[in-house]
Amino acid sequence: EIHCWLSGIPYNYWSQYIEIFNSFWEIGGTAVAAGFGVSFLFLVGKLSMDGGHSSGKILGGSLIGAFLIAITTILSLICVSGLSSLFEVAFTGFSLMSFVLSVGFAVEFSVH
Repeated sequence: EIHCWLSGIPYNYWSQYIEIFNSFWEIGGTAVAAGFGVSFLFLVGKLSMDGGHSSGKILGGSLIGAFLIAITTILSLICVSGLSSLFEVAFTGFSLMSFVLSVGFAVEFSVH
């Protein structure tokens, strides 16, 4: 009985393509969820410190703000991945990294 363990630079390079689409959805979804959660908490904190608002208005406004930031992030991922496929950019680990960076830029733009 022979067991074969694949390793080496060529194997590591080509094995990234097996799970790259699943990684894209997983990383994108995690980034959107994290952006939603963090922005919701910051908005609740900011609106609570300002005072003069009821708790319902604080939670409602924070949910709407976090939802808008999440939608902006999702649309950024769709736009960047769509334009990359339109211009025939290969879907590799490096392009996946740039897609994740675009999420950071979209959240930064939305928040400020």
